[in-house]
Amino acid sequence: MPRRLLVLFLVVIMLMSASTPALALALDLDPSTKAVLQVQEVMDYIYRHHIDKPELNQLSEGAITGILERLNDPYSEYLSEDILEEYKEMLDGDFVGVGLRLQENGQYTQVLDLIPDSPASRADVRPGDLIIKVNGENIAGLFLDEVVSKIRGPEGTTVTLTVRRDSRDIEVILKRTPLSSPTVVSSKLSGNIGYIVVHSFGSQTADEFAVELDRLVSEGVKGLVIDLRNTPGGYLQAAVDMAGDFLPDKSLVVTTVDRDSIRDEYRSRGNACWNDPVVILMNELTASASEVLAGALQDYGKAVLLGDTSYGKGVVQSIIPLESGGALKLTTARYLTPKGRSINGTGLDPDVRVLTQELQLILAKNIVSPAAETVVKFSLIDKKASINGEEIPLQAAAYKAGGVVYVPLRFAMEALGYSVSWNEDARSIDLAGKNENIRLFANRASAVINGKDAALEASITTREGLSYMPLTAAIPGITVVDRSDEVTMVKAGRK
Repeated sequence: MPRRLLVLFLVVIMLMSASTPALALALDLDPSTKAVLQVQEVMDYIYRHHIDKPELNQLSEGAITGILERLNDPYSEYLSEDILEEYKEMLDGDFVGVGLRLQENGQYTQVLDLIPDSPASRADVRPGDLIIKVNGENIAGLFLDEVVSKIRGPEGTTVTLTVRRDSRDIEVILKRTPLSSPTVVSSKLSGNIGYIVVHSFGSQTADEFAVELDRLVSEGVKGLVIDLRNTPGGYLQAAVDMAGDFLPDKSLVVTTVDRDSIRDEYRSRGNACWNDPVVILMNELTASASEVLAGALQDYGKAVLLGDTSYGKGVVQSIIPLESGGALKLTTARYLTPKGRSINGTGLDPDVRVLTQELQLILAKNIVSPAAETVVKFSLIDKKASINGEEIPLQAAAYKAGGVVYVPLRFAMEALGYSVSWNEDARSIDLAGKNENIRLFANRASAVINGKDAALEASITTREGLSYMPLTAAIPGITVVDRSDEVTMVKAGRK
């Protein structure tokens, strides 16, 4: 045998001999211990022999990340001690930051709201601004949590944001400071209606909610709007406790089911203190504990849900502290509404679908305190409309062409109590009201109104990216008054 082949043969024999006892030992172990040993053995070889001399913490974090990724579960994650503390502080409204509440909006992240007296509010950052750059880095296409992590940082440090407002880019330098923001904020609206915004479901949220609700009751409000739009959730127990303000004692609020089909029931405590109308505002970012509260009140008929379909996070995570530090946020159960509905991946459907954000609160108030009629006015000279006297800015104005008045279709019909949806099969825009169904066709001067064909003087058209409808069809129950500078649509009663 040539010397080179002999050396290679001896090396292979040595390697096999060295590994054989470990393999034999592993074969006698239970599967979980064997798996742990395998990971430990791979990490040990990499740490001792890889040419790049990796650090142990680098390898352990990589191993944890890899294990969690194989679950294909976006909600299970490892939380370092720092991140765990930030997570708890965020839910309770206490954290170091610049005072921005953000939402995803296409390519860029958008400012949803600002914490009062925060660095962002003092720098004149405004709701609706788009975050274009963070510290000079363009953030186009990044997920919301990625943008948030870039904006966050240690207390006393600064972050430079480039925000876009009305096609103009503005650069602001913000100093990260400790902030404290209540998780629940309330106010009294016109018409003697209470309005409560829940930002998150923290450890004190149920108590804060009860205090604000009691205050509104003492002020004599006769209806309530709870705003859960863009509320990502938090602690399950907070939602259960808040449901107790509306449900009789020991009412089933939510059921959790673990992987062994073991069920745990969470029930309300105390006596319901609210019996007047309730509307819950929600959208596609209403998630988790928010959906627990909304789903329970919907099942019991205690609240009308208005807005868009919710996020659909129907699973429960447990925070498991690790002896080595940090914690594991692990999905351990699915939850069901009181009627046994699972909403994971599907969300809660609203009772009243209204996708136009500017209309949602106005229409919620009209459900709580119904008006005798709905009067929608469109200016023909600027981008403004009003509903029962309450003015709303528009993306694009109503207009007149060829003697026909065109109004923004979705805005107009949602304002009048119709749901608006696109029917792919019929290639039509379908309007659904109470005992009313209307089908309109793009680029076609005809409609189907309550099953009967109707001719129109003009067809739906598109302008500035919005669909416009001609006010020439005899839509049941709607009166149109056309003046030189405005057009008025009137519908009696509620949807």
